[in-house]
Amino acid sequence: MGEQTEPGGSLVQAGPNAEAAGYPIDQQTAAALLGLVYARLRVSVLLTTGVSLTFVGLMAPFFPWRLLAVWLGVLQGVSLGRYLLWRRFSRANPLPGECGPWTRLFVAGAVAAGGSWAFGPMLLIREAGSVETVLLVVTLLSVSSVAVATLSAQFVAMQAFVASALLPARDSSSSTDFQCSTWCRTATAGTRSWRRPKPLRRPAPR
Repeated sequence: MGEQTEPGGSLVQAGPNAEAAGYPIDQQTAAALLGLVYARLRVSVLLTTGVSLTFVGLMAPFFPWRLLAVWLGVLQGVSLGRYLLWRRFSRANPLPGECGPWTRLFVAGAVAAGGSWAFGPMLLIREAGSVETVLLVVTLLSVSSVAVATLSAQFVAMQAFVASALLPARDSSSSTDFQCSTWCRTATAGTRSWRRPKPLRRPAPR
């Protein structure tokens, strides 16, 4: 995968690297899929920045601003780290045999991204009523559904993001607070529905 620099200074992939032709086809395929998700990473980071500002703005009337500011800072910090990861990958332009560490770094970034989204609801749930709880649930399920589409080329990273975004809700299952327990049940149900395929229906015998 060759590398070029656009007039604006951004990095783009120019095409398959001739040196990659000597690697097994499975490594070439894995490298192509990894390059695909890294190519989407910059756009994903920019979207996260905008979407997080939007969600925090919507929640501002319902939650203390200092808590929202902490959550927003975590989201932006993780986004910055993922952006720097994209820059390093674009400059390194790894060959198929060198993609292992970059795959692990991408998965780690997905875990951090999912955890940063889960951090807010875990921080805010004590301040939430029934309406606010629904807003938090919708936030988590929305970003998780988007991640399923954008990370589909790296299934492990997709699983890592969704799990780190939804499964921390189980940590609150011991709470006696009704809104908190409702949120936990909803988020957990979302995780199970994502993992479990629908059973096939057989026609009834005549």
